[in-house]
Amino acid sequence: MQFLGEGERLLALGCVSHNHIQLRELAIDAFLEIGDWDAVEQNCERIRSYTAAEPLAASEFTIARGRALARFRPRRTGRRACARRWSELQRGRDRAPS
Repeated sequence: MQFLGEGERLLALGCVSHNHIQLRELAIDAFLEIGDWDAVEQNCERIRSYTAAEPLAASEFTIARGRALARFRPRRTGRRACARRWSELQRGRDRAPS
């Protein structure tokens, strides 16, 4: 994931806030795609930490979505697990800006 390393390097040089959030959003999706659940959680936590002083509804949604999808791993496909994950996603959606 070379683009993430390059993104981190650029962020360290100083960037506007939305770049910090958007890189983490891209990272979450990339790590969901390859099944790196710990990296998904790490990037969710990085967004949460970055926006802690001023939480943003869109970021809260991204965090909830990433965490819910990471918990919905291929090995957990029972009906109850699906229903729980769906509820988590809906709660995140309800908090997202309209």
